[in-house]
Amino acid sequence: MEEDAGKLIHDEWEDCSLVDYNRSGVPLIEIVSEPDMRSAEEVIAYLEKLRHLMQYLDVSDCKLQEGSMRADVNLSVRETGGSLGTRTEMKNLNSFKAISRAIENERERQIELLEQGKAVDQETRRWDDNKEYSYAMRSKEDAKDYRYFPDPDLPPVHVSDTWLLEIRKAQPELREEKQQRYQEEFGLPLYDAQLLTESRCFAALFEETAVLFGNAKKTANWFLVEVLRLMKEKGMEAEQVKFSPSHLAALLDMVEKKEVSPQNARKIFAEIFDRDAEPRSYAEKNGLMIVNDTGLLKDTVARIIDENPEAFAELVGGKDKVLGFFVGLIMKELKGRVNPADVRETLKKQIERRKTQETQEI
Repeated sequence: MEEDAGKLIHDEWEDCSLVDYNRSGVPLIEIVSEPDMRSAEEVIAYLEKLRHLMQYLDVSDCKLQEGSMRADVNLSVRETGGSLGTRTEMKNLNSFKAISRAIENERERQIELLEQGKAVDQETRRWDDNKEYSYAMRSKEDAKDYRYFPDPDLPPVHVSDTWLLEIRKAQPELREEKQQRYQEEFGLPLYDAQLLTESRCFAALFEETAVLFGNAKKTANWFLVEVLRLMKEKGMEAEQVKFSPSHLAALLDMVEKKEVSPQNARKIFAEIFDRDAEPRSYAEKNGLMIVNDTGLLKDTVARIIDENPEAFAELVGGKDKVLGFFVGLIMKELKGRVNPADVRETLKKQIERRKTQETQEI
């Protein structure tokens, strides 16, 4: 473990590098893996697993683009069945895409050199992701070039089995454990559990909302559709989402009790998402509550039917797809303040009435 001395920012326009010292003094942990990965896909899978582990342990936010997680890639190639060849190193790659592209590019470069009968030099290379190529920075012949030696001012740290056990007991629920619990406790499919646990903050927000609302499956559906949609539209990460789980739970309860329509619930949630509005007061103030006025619904349905006689004749004749057309018109007319199920039921009664009239006329 050491302190971060800053990070380099490579300016693609001026073709120069700048030094950012804002992170100077921040503890830096270096994790060195065994050379047992055989493709860029394996490397990315390993790094994603590591990133989730560090985030769930609250060690770091692991934002590569901000420098809180970086990767050095050491790569060598070999013939099938042969031993690993000379390696090269590319340092401080700051995105998974850059890591993947750098690996593929360096693999092809080394293979091309060997096929031409040339040697691969052991060196540190810089990867330029904008131009998608690398170039040599400095050579390193052997481990002695790193000047490894014991620091006399740092005493050895002894990690006992008892200490390790205490740490394991104190660690939080990790992502894989949480996914398994979501499947067993909430009955969610694996894919949904994976999406919900992609971020520790996102998972915590979901769980608190689910507990307050009392229905994990419906809460999960809302998170995977509406919450993710708004996050994508606004370019936000889970850590930036600040609405109260109690407000979303209250809104879902209003939908469950048919106090607001799903259409208006999405409008209300947009306000909850943006400024954490209290759902009931916002809905009442803006006329978004469902109106239990059967007379108003019947009159509106009758008027819409009169304005669309040909479409209604098709509906009476058995063209069920037209039902959605009428439901949409009526919901729009009443600004979503009625239950779609009530609209469909009223329409069906009108259909039966028309059929009865036609039978009697025959």
